[in-house]
Amino acid sequence: MQDWDFMPPVAAYLSPDLIRFFSAREIPESADDPSNPARHIVDDRQGRAWPCSPGFLQYHLLYPEDSWQLIRGGSSGTITWIVDRACSMVDRRSLRGPAV
Repeated sequence: MQDWDFMPPVAAYLSPDLIRFFSAREIPESADDPSNPARHIVDDRQGRAWPCSPGFLQYHLLYPEDSWQLIRGGSSGTITWIVDRACSMVDRRSLRGPAV
């Protein structure tokens, strides 16, 4: 586990049986959050989908100017906020197969 104060969590979308990673094309994105239209789901170099949004390590490595330390303070940096953000990015009504 990394140092939570200095590094956000790494994220990836897994199948419900936790056997394989989903790719971005397998996950329908939700358009329900007009407050942050820039967020989206992308694949890493291994083809694993991850939420490209503040609060995730991959995002902050791509956008170092959007500091984790600024997000970490207050209610935006809690683990429940981060998990809710990852889940809200998926349109679970359109997801084929078991829900994420």
